[in-house]
Amino acid sequence: MNLLNWVAVVVSIALVSTDLILADDAGDDGGNTGFLYAPCVSLALPADVRRATGASEPESRTTEAKYDGKTIAEWITLLEADDANIRGTAYKALARIGAPALPALVEEAFNGKDAQARQLASQAACVPREELRKVAAEVVPAVAQRLLDKDDRLRHRAVLLLWSFGPERKEALPVFVKALKDKDKEVRDAAVGAFSQMGDEAKPAVPDIVTLLDDKDLGVRLSASYVLLELGPVAKTAVPRLAAIVGATSEDREIRLAAARALGRIGPDVKTAVPGLVEVLRRDRDHKVRAAAASALGNAGVAGAKTVIPALMESLEDADPDVRSSAAVSVGQAAHFVAGTDGDVKAVITALANRLRAANRHDDQKIFASALAAVGPPAVPTLMELLGESEERRLAALRGFAFVKPDDAKPAVGALTRLLSDRNPEIRGNAAAALGAIGSAAVSALPALERMARDDPDFRDHDTRRTAGGAVERIKEDNSKE
Repeated sequence: MNLLNWVAVVVSIALVSTDLILADDAGDDGGNTGFLYAPCVSLALPADVRRATGASEPESRTTEAKYDGKTIAEWITLLEADDANIRGTAYKALARIGAPALPALVEEAFNGKDAQARQLASQAACVPREELRKVAAEVVPAVAQRLLDKDDRLRHRAVLLLWSFGPERKEALPVFVKALKDKDKEVRDAAVGAFSQMGDEAKPAVPDIVTLLDDKDLGVRLSASYVLLELGPVAKTAVPRLAAIVGATSEDREIRLAAARALGRIGPDVKTAVPGLVEVLRRDRDHKVRAAAASALGNAGVAGAKTVIPALMESLEDADPDVRSSAAVSVGQAAHFVAGTDGDVKAVITALANRLRAANRHDDQKIFASALAAVGPPAVPTLMELLGESEERRLAALRGFAFVKPDDAKPAVGALTRLLSDRNPEIRGNAAAALGAIGSAAVSALPALERMARDDPDFRDHDTRRTAGGAVERIKEDNSKE
């Protein structure tokens, strides 16, 4: 699976409310097979296809064993017809039948007379998860058994079908683990990708996934690194190998980046990798890898915070803006871990504030303000100071308050209320939004917000009245709950 395919898979996974559709390459019988996941296609039948078989368009999906007068077996036969329109109609009909047709579709996906019939059967097997549960006990083991087939292509197809079955594939986990060791790279690649959606259930397979980081095929190694990234804390036993990959300058860049990001997702359990990540941050020649290492260090937790703060502070002077940005956010996170227990937090706050004041770009100012917000309550007084400085700093500080927890922002209610009279409509709008986010603790700002909602001048790009009105509603609603 190349990087673009992986991105397509991850994007599809994010669309949790949609079902997924499985499709083979046209070259099913000619060597390697590829795959892609995308939201299920519409089941509406084209007019010319309907005319080809006289099919009617039902108003809703049916769970009956027949559709348009034909049985499942009859539609399966038509899936192998010579006429493309008839095949298309059969595909749509079987997809509409749904779960009752799934056992027959799975059989056709493996034993259909030609590549197109097998492809259409695989696509039609995409059914809503609630329907799949009705036949999962019958279908999942049957597909899992195909992972033992001698034919590489059939094993590959089995992995892809099981992947498309989502949560109902749980009982096939041992077979997936075995497929990670398959002799065919396409099977290994598809099998490791399937674990990305399993969460805690993938934990026993992490050691086997880690071994694929050393696979002879670059695509499989990339897939393994992205799966560990998706698994996050579940992959904590992978920390030593991931850290070694990040530090290996001879390794593929994309794998190094994915490994660094995976370490960042793992959280406090990454503490054993901190020394190596610090070395990468300070010495590596690849700015993207340095930036990824900086981001990972921000999640090292209390145990690693004191070690990473000095390195992250140094990286605020890095020549690359991405590294500076990542270091700024991470040093704020690291300082938050030790806030109230370490005197160095004050030095971090001062350094971030000074860099915000010296920054010339709005984006840089916003980054440093966000980093201050990440520190937590100790940084709120500094953000309040910035609210009284230049217009650019006021705006940056307001954006920082968007990341401050409502309870932590309570001391700023007075300063934020004064900004409701600022001459800059963007500042007024952001101040109103910040007060609304604070909730009932900002009740003293209601008169000013109500006045702003009623009388503030109209602006094409800044709907300040609406923002103020929304803040009023939010504060009143929050106050009524107390």
